[in-house]
Amino acid sequence: MLVTIDNGGCVTIHCKDGKGRTGLVAAMMLTCHGWPIEKVISCIQKVRPEALKSQKTISLSQIFLRTERMGPL
Repeated sequence: MLVTIDNGGCVTIHCKDGKGRTGLVAAMMLTCHGWPIEKVISCIQKVRPEALKSQKTISLSQIFLRTERMGPL
């Protein structure tokens, strides 16, 4: 997905409700592009107000961010 976006393409992300996994994947992609987490959450919640609100999703986001900052294994 990141390569597609980097090459000017578009991707669609959607799960059953469009807020849990969708918001998480979108947040991960934007974070990989260097967006600060505050901006990521704000932008995603403008489109999907209920996204990135559950504790499980927030926990997964935090794990990803820590792993992303560590760099490739």
